[in-house]
Amino acid sequence: MSIFSKIRSFYRSLLAFLTVADKVLILVLLTAGIIGFILLFFVQTPGETVQVFVNNKLAYQYDLNQNKTFLISTATGFMKIRIENGKARVKESSCPAKLCIKMGKIAKQNQYIVCVPNRVFIRIQGEEKTDWIDAVTK
Repeated sequence: MSIFSKIRSFYRSLLAFLTVADKVLILVLLTAGIIGFILLFFVQTPGETVQVFVNNKLAYQYDLNQNKTFLISTATGFMKIRIENGKARVKESSCPAKLCIKMGKIAKQNQYIVCVPNRVFIRIQGEEKTDWIDAVTK
Protein backbone atom coordinates (compact mmCIF):
# COMPACT_ATOMS: atom_id res chain seq x y z
CA MET A 1 0.00 0.00 0.00
CA SER A 2 1.57 3.28 -1.10
CA ILE A 3 1.68 6.48 0.92
CA PHE A 4 -0.81 8.15 -1.42
CA SER A 5 -3.40 5.43 -0.92
CA LYS A 6 -2.94 5.70 2.86
CA ILE A 7 -3.49 9.47 2.70
CA ARG A 8 -6.56 9.00 0.48
CA SER A 9 -7.96 6.39 2.87
CA PHE A 10 -7.39 8.72 5.86
CA TYR A 11 -9.01 11.64 4.02
CA ARG A 12 -12.12 9.58 3.13
CA SER A 13 -12.51 8.31 6.70
CA LEU A 14 -12.15 11.87 8.01
CA LEU A 15 -14.80 13.19 5.62
CA ALA A 16 -17.18 10.40 6.65
CA PHE A 17 -16.63 11.32 10.31
CA LEU A 18 -17.30 15.08 9.90
CA THR A 19 -20.82 16.49 9.89
CA VAL A 20 -22.04 19.19 7.50
CA ALA A 21 -21.70 21.79 10.28
CA ASP A 22 -18.07 20.75 10.84
CA LYS A 23 -17.31 21.13 7.13
CA VAL A 24 -18.95 24.58 7.03
CA LEU A 25 -16.99 25.67 10.11
CA ILE A 26 -13.70 24.51 8.59
CA LEU A 27 -14.50 26.34 5.35
CA VAL A 28 -15.36 29.58 7.22
CA LEU A 29 -12.15 29.41 9.29
CA LEU A 30 -10.00 28.76 6.22
CA THR A 31 -11.64 31.68 4.38
CA ALA A 32 -11.11 34.01 7.36
CA GLY A 33 -7.46 32.93 7.58
CA ILE A 34 -6.85 33.60 3.88
CA ILE A 35 -8.50 37.03 4.08
CA GLY A 36 -6.45 37.87 7.20
CA PHE A 37 -3.25 36.82 5.45
CA ILE A 38 -4.07 39.02 2.46
CA LEU A 39 -4.84 42.02 4.67
CA LEU A 40 -1.74 41.51 6.79
CA PHE A 41 0.81 41.17 4.01
CA PHE A 42 -0.59 42.92 0.95
CA VAL A 43 -2.59 45.91 2.24
CA GLN A 44 0.09 47.50 4.41
CA THR A 45 0.92 51.13 3.80
CA PRO A 46 4.39 51.96 2.50
CA GLY A 47 6.82 53.50 4.93
CA GLU A 48 8.41 56.93 4.84
CA THR A 49 11.35 56.83 7.25
CA VAL A 50 13.81 54.34 8.71
CA GLN A 51 14.38 54.63 12.43
CA VAL A 52 17.41 52.94 13.99
CA PHE A 53 17.43 52.43 17.75
CA VAL A 54 20.66 51.51 19.56
CA ASN A 55 20.29 50.50 23.22
CA ASN A 56 16.60 51.56 23.09
CA LYS A 57 17.48 55.12 22.03
CA LEU A 58 16.75 56.63 18.63
CA ALA A 59 20.19 56.97 17.05
CA TYR A 60 19.41 57.54 13.37
CA GLN A 61 16.44 58.49 11.24
CA TYR A 62 16.60 58.65 7.45
CA ASP A 63 14.17 59.13 4.62
CA LEU A 64 13.32 55.79 3.01
CA ASN A 65 13.40 57.30 -0.49
CA GLN A 66 17.08 58.26 -0.41
CA ASN A 67 19.80 55.77 -1.27
CA LYS A 68 22.26 55.59 1.58
CA THR A 69 24.64 53.18 3.27
CA PHE A 70 25.73 53.84 6.83
CA LEU A 71 27.67 52.09 9.57
CA ILE A 72 26.45 51.74 13.15
CA SER A 73 29.00 51.21 15.88
CA THR A 74 27.67 49.45 18.97
CA ALA A 75 29.27 48.36 22.24
CA THR A 76 29.49 44.77 20.97
CA GLY A 77 30.29 45.31 17.30
CA PHE A 78 29.01 46.99 14.16
CA MET A 79 26.23 46.88 11.57
CA LYS A 80 26.15 48.16 7.99
CA ILE A 81 22.66 49.25 6.88
CA ARG A 82 21.66 49.95 3.29
CA ILE A 83 18.65 52.04 2.19
CA GLU A 84 17.95 51.56 -1.51
CA ASN A 85 14.86 51.87 -3.75
CA GLY A 86 12.53 52.49 -0.81
CA LYS A 87 13.74 49.44 1.16
CA ALA A 88 16.10 49.02 4.08
CA ARG A 89 18.21 46.03 5.03
CA VAL A 90 21.25 44.98 7.02
CA LYS A 91 24.19 44.33 4.68
CA GLU A 92 26.82 43.33 7.26
CA SER A 93 26.83 42.64 10.98
CA SER A 94 29.29 41.48 13.61
CA CYS A 95 26.73 39.29 15.37
CA PRO A 96 27.41 35.53 15.36
CA ALA A 97 24.16 34.15 13.85
CA LYS A 98 23.57 36.94 11.29
CA LEU A 99 19.79 36.65 11.71
CA CYS A 100 19.42 40.40 11.13
CA ILE A 101 20.88 39.95 7.65
CA LYS A 102 18.64 36.97 6.95
CA MET A 103 15.51 39.00 7.82
CA GLY A 104 15.84 40.62 4.40
CA LYS A 105 14.47 43.93 3.15
CA ILE A 106 11.75 45.94 4.87
CA ALA A 107 9.70 48.70 3.25
CA LYS A 108 6.21 48.77 4.75
CA GLN A 109 5.04 50.61 7.83
CA ASN A 110 5.75 48.88 11.16
CA GLN A 111 8.08 46.26 9.69
CA TYR A 112 11.28 45.82 11.65
CA ILE A 113 14.67 44.13 11.89
CA VAL A 114 16.18 43.24 15.26
CA CYS A 115 19.77 42.38 16.13
CA VAL A 116 19.81 41.23 19.75
CA PRO A 117 23.60 40.81 20.22
CA ASN A 118 24.25 44.35 18.94
CA ARG A 119 21.11 45.70 20.69
CA VAL A 120 19.87 47.35 17.48
CA PHE A 121 16.23 47.74 16.41
CA ILE A 122 15.41 49.04 12.91
CA ARG A 123 11.82 50.11 12.19
CA ILE A 124 9.95 51.55 9.23
CA GLN A 125 7.69 54.45 10.12
CA GLY A 126 4.99 56.04 8.00
CA GLU A 127 1.97 58.25 8.16
CA GLU A 128 -0.89 56.75 10.14
CA LYS A 129 -3.92 56.39 7.90
CA THR A 130 -7.12 56.64 9.93
CA ASP A 131 -9.61 57.40 7.18
CA TRP A 132 -11.19 53.95 7.70
CA ILE A 133 -12.32 54.87 11.25
CA ASP A 134 -15.97 55.89 11.48
CA ALA A 135 -15.98 57.38 14.97
CA VAL A 136 -13.74 57.86 17.96
CA THR A 137 -14.97 57.49 21.52
CA LYS A 138 -13.51 59.02 24.64
